Amino acid sequence: MMSMMRYITRLTVAGALLASLVLSPREASAQNRDSLLNGAVIGGAIGAGIGIAFTHAVRDSDLTAGQYAYGGLVFGAIGAGAGLGVDALLNRSPRPAATRSGLFIAPAIGRVKGVAVMWRWR
Repeated sequence: MMSMMRYITRLTVAGALLASLVLSPREASAQNRDSLLNGAVIGGAIGAGIGIAFTHAVRDSDLTAGQYAYGGLVFGAIGAGAGLGVDALLNRSPRPAATRSGLFIAPAIGRVKGVAVMWRWR
């Protein structure tokens, strides 16, 4: 039974490593926009690992590899949804916010009393 669990663990780690190598971008660049796919893949891999461990922890008899796979699939889907949601909530836009050119008037704060005027060129 222990050798079967080691086999499943090694297979899960190998699958996660292969998925990260296949789905990774070709070059590392801060200018490319982060896709939501990597959040789903990372969340799915973590969820599948937790699902297999949870299935093993709460078993009441000897389980087959299919039952471990089912636990990994269910928890992997939950993890993929959570990873997708977290990745969608994070705003990692590579471009800075667009600034408009024009005349801005604001009250001066600090030692000076009065009005501050700023002219922005784009």
